[in-house]
Amino acid sequence: MSIEPRRTASAVALIVLLAAGEAPAHHPSAGFGTGSAGPITTISAVPVPRKQWSFDLRGDYLKFDRISNGRLEELAAAGMEVHSIDDERTVFFGAGYGLTEDFSLGFHIPYVVRRGIREGHMMEDGTPEVHVHGDSEGIGDLSLFGMYRFARQEKAGADLSLLFGLKMPTGTTREKDLSGARFATEFQPGSGSWDPLVGLSATRRWGPASLDASLLYAIATKGAQGTDLGDMLHYGAAISCRFVPGRHDSHDASPAQERKHAALHRHIAWDFILEATGDWKRKQTVQGIGDDNSGGTTIFLSPGVRFNYQDRWSAYLSTGFPILQDMNGTQHDVSYRILLGISAGL
Repeated sequence: MSIEPRRTASAVALIVLLAAGEAPAHHPSAGFGTGSAGPITTISAVPVPRKQWSFDLRGDYLKFDRISNGRLEELAAAGMEVHSIDDERTVFFGAGYGLTEDFSLGFHIPYVVRRGIREGHMMEDGTPEVHVHGDSEGIGDLSLFGMYRFARQEKAGADLSLLFGLKMPTGTTREKDLSGARFATEFQPGSGSWDPLVGLSATRRWGPASLDASLLYAIATKGAQGTDLGDMLHYGAAISCRFVPGRHDSHDASPAQERKHAALHRHIAWDFILEATGDWKRKQTVQGIGDDNSGGTTIFLSPGVRFNYQDRWSAYLSTGFPILQDMNGTQHDVSYRILLGISAGL
């Protein structure tokens, strides 16, 4: 039983984009099926086919512009306790199932590693000092999600879908730093909060090409240690095109060559993708006190590629480069992002 390629792309994208809620300050993004001719991080509006499963195993890597110890001390002396992280690594497992032709459900769960956490503090004697907290890692929060396609124009190749979900407080929230003190919630693998998600996605197809756009809003609630990590809006637009190697339209091809080219068309294809994705995050609050050095907007431009086999297996890679970083207060910027994974439809 084969799976239509563009449908499976939407599952990979929704799993990745919902995963964005795991990172408190900078968010890896990603999607809802096993992809082809569709986006990687933007959410396609096409659900998983009825009575079929999609599975996705993905790794996200975020490299940050490290704030030096000297700069952290200067900020602490000025009354600002600012943190810095070297990088963040997350592995996600997700799955989706098509209940009907227009309604899909799924989940994902991450394992999160944040390395090189440091923070500037003012000591009691008035001396600024950098505290090296070390690394935080553990199982993150489980997210349940759904997609309902409420408009479909088959001849025009156009679809519109409603997105919804819930991030549940299943992740670790009691990780400790090198001194044995509990990490702040923003550094924990889990948030301890119940966060509803709602959004929209749209898809328009022209032959081997596809244009997709999506919005997803996460409503943050109070979680561990009285922390509200802040609402988040994830948005994206993507254009993608399928290429079948060895395919040609020569009238001089022999029957054997035509059969070979037909086999290639059935079994192997490449998708080339260009996406612009963004994250806006509200400032976080701890015990009702706002953190002025949190929240803001980051927009990435991300070229990507996906290798497809038999329209049911795929491997994909996307590299994101920030083109806009408008962060509140003083925060470290993102240097680059790498996303790679494998997916399957059964």
